[in-house]
Amino acid sequence: MEIKKAIITAAGKSQRTLPLQTLVDRDGATKTALRIIIEEILAAGLKKICIVVCPGDQEAYAAAAGGQGSRLQFVEQGAALGYGHAVSCAREFAGGKPFLLLVGIIFT
Repeated sequence: MEIKKAIITAAGKSQRTLPLQTLVDRDGATKTALRIIIEEILAAGLKKICIVVCPGDQEAYAAAAGGQGSRLQFVEQGAALGYGHAVSCAREFAGGKPFLLLVGIIFT
C-alpha cells in the first residue's frame, strides 16, 4: 500500500498559531514550522497535503507554506469538534484512500 496524501489538523484553538511560528531547521535555515513539516512530508514521497484550518486562516497558512501552494488543499473546520471531526472535514480530499495524519503540530 502506497500512501500519497497527508492531512494536517491545524484548527485547534491552542494549536492554530504554532505552525506559523518561525524556527530554524536542521540545516540552519529559518522557516515556518509548517514549511518544515511540508518539506518533510514531500521528502517522504507524499504528493498532496490537506491542511484543516479555522475559517479565515487559509491565507496565513498559505503564506507560511513557503511556495508549496500547488500541492496544498485547505479545508475549514467550522466548529471545534475534535480531531475526528477535523479528519471528517477532509474526507473528500482523502477519497477513501489511506493517508498520513499529522495530529496538530505541537512543539514543547
